Amino acid sequence: MKRKHKFYFNPVDLVYVRHRPTNWERLLRVGGILASTFLVAVLAYSVFIFRHTTPGEKALAQEVNLYKKQVEILNSRIQKVNASIAELETRDNEVYRVIFEAKPTPVSVAIGGAEKYKDIQGLTGSEAIIETNKKLDEAFAKTSVLEQSYKELIKLAKNKKEFLASMPAIQPISNQYVKQIGSGFGYRLHPIYKHMQMHTGIDFNAKTGTPIYATGDGVVQGYDPNGAGYGLHIIINHGFGYATLYGHMSKVIARAGQKVKRGQLIGLVGSTGLSTAPHLHYEVMRNGQKTNPVNYFHNDLSPLQYKEITEDAKKSKQSFD
Repeated sequence: MKRKHKFYFNPVDLVYVRHRPTNWERLLRVGGILASTFLVAVLAYSVFIFRHTTPGEKALAQEVNLYKKQVEILNSRIQKVNASIAELETRDNEVYRVIFEAKPTPVSVAIGGAEKYKDIQGLTGSEAIIETNKKLDEAFAKTSVLEQSYKELIKLAKNKKEFLASMPAIQPISNQYVKQIGSGFGYRLHPIYKHMQMHTGIDFNAKTGTPIYATGDGVVQGYDPNGAGYGLHIIINHGFGYATLYGHMSKVIARAGQKVKRGQLIGLVGSTGLSTAPHLHYEVMRNGQKTNPVNYFHNDLSPLQYKEITEDAKKSKQSFD
């Protein structure tokens, strides 16, 4: 291709003269061409980078997506584990521990230990990793609590025969000798002080000398003839968190430290202590808390008799002690 030349008009000679560029002009022209070429190259590279990724970037993106997918799968599994733990907790507290009259197991746990994650805090994706690990820590902690609970249940199951024999399950006085239920568990009018106060047991009205029986296997803890207004009374420790009290006796037959069996004669009805008539004041303690004894007569009563005695015990009467 023939190179084009530039001309300029010489007003003095009135002719066109061929333009010959200086070295500086040639340098500027080359610099402009190089700058334009560089700019075009930069723009082309930017468009390429924007629309295309390098093999390394593709590998990194795939790694990030794989990590996110693994976190999702792990969280899904943790949810399934927590659902299984919740089901085991329900069975533990609402079935097995009800059978063995054991306290519910608190499975909720507090997860601390933020220091263990300090090395990854602030890193990309660290929040998801820390949160997932906290869920795992909580699941492991709950599993540990349930493991201990089931070990306790296994021990209770092995001692089931002893447990069932020790639990208070009969009336302390035979039905044939009971005239009536004088006062049940709840607030009653005190016969001496004449004000309403909590009556923590059940009164069995019976003649002086009526036999009193242990309501479950246990050990006699001893008695105090003048203790706490109960008069002549004893307490039997049945184990497994149970204890029973028999008050206002006329005579104590069981000795302190003696092992007794359910249905064994332990004393006779009387009216000692703060009492206005012959009767037996009977209490049941469960883990140190006094509870309604009427719930522990199931071995002695038919469903109809149980209903009758429950309704009778609810009536607001003046107690005999």
